[in-house]
Amino acid sequence: MKFYKAFGFGLIFIVLAGCQWEKESNASSITEIEEETTGGSNKASYYRNLSRQKHFRYASLGPCTYPDSIPRKEIGFNSFSRLDSNETELEISLYEDCCQEFGFDYQINGERLIIFYEAISEEVCECKCLYRYKLILAEDLNPGIEVQVKRPL
Repeated sequence: MKFYKAFGFGLIFIVLAGCQWEKESNASSITEIEEETTGGSNKASYYRNLSRQKHFRYASLGPCTYPDSIPRKEIGFNSFSRLDSNETELEISLYEDCCQEFGFDYQINGERLIIFYEAISEEVCECKCLYRYKLILAEDLNPGIEVQVKRPL
């Protein structure tokens, strides 16, 4: 009987020790994933903070599409609308590599609005995709303003 008790306690000890080891192993994996994610998301954090500072928002208008050909006029600035006296909404299209996310910034030079974009995801696929985004700027812009969409230098 003593043998069975000792064997039972030994088995319980091994199971508990194994669970603790698995928990520590999972914790270190999570830490590694967090380090990879935070390391790779410096650009994403930069653009989130920038949009808060400049009081503008942007969002994807759905998944990217894979058209066979794209008319040049569909890439870049698409539409402009004034939401109220303090906000302007713009829709833009980007034709870039697949599997990406983008961060945005803008600059106003007189009667020219320049929208800058940059890929913030580390994954890039070997295909081309048409992305559509909506940007809402805390600016009262003239509907006749010239709009350019480009990557930063």
